[in-house]
Amino acid sequence: MKVEGDVCSEPMGACGPIGSCNQRCKAKWSGGQGTCNLGLCTCNYSCAPIPSPPERKCTSNLGPCNTQCGNACCNSNCASRFVQGIDTRLLGAKPAKTLLDPSVKLHQDTSPPFEDIASYRRLVGKLLYLTTTRPDIAFVTQQLSQFLTSPTQAHYDTACRVVKFLKGSPGRGLYFSRTSKLQLLGFTDANWVGCLDTRRSTSGYCFFLGSSLISWRAKKQHTIARSSSEAEYCALSFAACELQWLAYLLKDLRVSCVKPPVLYCDNQSALHIAANPVFHERTKHLEIDCHFVREKLQQDVFKLLLIHTKSQLADFFTKPLLPKSFQSFISKLNMVDIYHV
Repeated sequence: MKVEGDVCSEPMGACGPIGSCNQRCKAKWSGGQGTCNLGLCTCNYSCAPIPSPPERKCTSNLGPCNTQCGNACCNSNCASRFVQGIDTRLLGAKPAKTLLDPSVKLHQDTSPPFEDIASYRRLVGKLLYLTTTRPDIAFVTQQLSQFLTSPTQAHYDTACRVVKFLKGSPGRGLYFSRTSKLQLLGFTDANWVGCLDTRRSTSGYCFFLGSSLISWRAKKQHTIARSSSEAEYCALSFAACELQWLAYLLKDLRVSCVKPPVLYCDNQSALHIAANPVFHERTKHLEIDCHFVREKLQQDVFKLLLIHTKSQLADFFTKPLLPKSFQSFISKLNMVDIYHV
């Protein structure tokens, strides 16, 4: 061990100014000799060696898994602790393959109320934290967040199903390739009158920098859309704001894209409204969104292109999907499992 009188290697540290080391210094062994990293002073206490941490694929928080082709960002340790801390009965439960049943829509149903409201809120809060690296649970978390004041047993059972899903894939996270081209690609979609309680639509978008997912969101619209075109156009305006912010962020970081940004929409009516300079009676209620989106198109902030519904990745953030489609969209979002790479 390091003995009294050895000199620290750094000019200043946690143990204070020169000569004021009144705490035990922590030394890291290297070649049989300890090196104190706390301050340039004469230590009056012996230093204990710090063993090197074992190699692991991911740190406890948002740690990357580095490979030659890219980095995978996940929250595996937090997901594992999260599953263990919810309910001991879930430890032996069979992992779920999907998050939601496509035939079931969450709403304020007539099932018995869930008595432990604080427990439900803590559970949803933990799910919200995990969405920073798990876009696959973004939609169901948005749905569960609507019932924080009066959850029912059905809502809690759905939240437990999410926990079972996380149990089957604790190491899943985002993958950032080293060789992808720098171009912003966005996908926007809407689920018309998806909410059974308020009949509001759900907007969803996701943005890629090359092949890497960097931004996503699922959000219920503020107003009731009287047509699917209106819902799609509101979602388009919502995504256009996010795309503009990402473009400004890359500009501030002095990152130049090889091609102009592209925003994909699967609704032809929304594309026609954006390209049509004349406002009709049926589109006057969309005038503000029309002006905003059209202005950005004329300024060449982004290009607006049509995409087939089956290739619309934002569909993942607006409605529950069948197991086959769900797994397909996860791979298209460029998500990997660090335990299977």
